[in-house]
Formats: sequence, C-alpha cells, structure tokens
Amino acid sequence: MNSINFQLMNRTELRKYISKHPEDRQAFHTYMDLLSQEPCLVNGNVNDLQDMQKVTQIIEQVTSIKQGNKNS
Repeated sequence: MNSINFQLMNRTELRKYISKHPEDRQAFHTYMDLLSQEPCLVNGNVNDLQDMQKVTQIIEQVTSIKQGNKNS
C-alpha cells in the first residue's frame, strides 16, 4: 500500500512522480482524474501568445469549460 497522498500533489509533481514510478497505478489514475477536472490546452503554440486575439479566445474557452464543469 502506498503512503503518498497524491491528492496533495499538483499536476507537475504528479507527472514527475509518474515518470519515476510508471508502475504506480494509483498515481496514474489520480493524475488522469486531475487532468479531467482541470483541462489543459494542447492546441496552439508559443507564437499564439503574441496574438492577443488568440489569447482572448483561449481564455474564453478555458472559462467556458470550467463553468461547464461547475454546472455538471
């Protein structure tokens, strides 16, 4: 049994832990749960940050997703 509290770790900490302990299924499942609760953007690139219109669209998308999750 694992004595580490994965619920207290943030996304980055969990990802680092999983990369060092790929056999730990509990950590992996906790990480997947965290990703589903806090979506991250995978579309776009660093250059998009230079375009204020794209930044505004990204912020609106994230806000909409988070509000949708709260209403579920």
